[in-house]
Amino acid sequence: MGTESDFKRECEGLVREYFTHGSLSDVEDSLKELLGRPGWIHAQPLRSSLSSSLSRSPLAGFERPPAPLSVTTLRSAVPKRAVIAALDRGAREREMAAQLLAHLRARDVLSRAECEAGFDLLLQELESL
Repeated sequence: MGTESDFKRECEGLVREYFTHGSLSDVEDSLKELLGRPGWIHAQPLRSSLSSSLSRSPLAGFERPPAPLSVTTLRSAVPKRAVIAALDRGAREREMAAQLLAHLRARDVLSRAECEAGFDLLLQELESL
């Protein structure tokens, strides 16, 4: 099983590899494979005050497993990762990131709603970039 941070790291690695080789079909295939892997989970399960109050109970060692990530959550991370990777580079890579996103959208790898959600995520973190 991979975590959300594992997905982000691998996705950004694919984008950076695309910046080096420039093959849209290769990154498309690799991204489809990455998105198709089963078992993506949230990085850390949330702990509530209830679970800490139960720490003295006989059930203390049993925690709920982390929730799986939805495919939409993963797909919306792709535009965000592509833009973030391009920001660290030059104008050429920013143009390539735009071409990549247009290609993935045209091939229905990403839906319009997933792209919009990805840009919304990006805008939420704009100050920290």
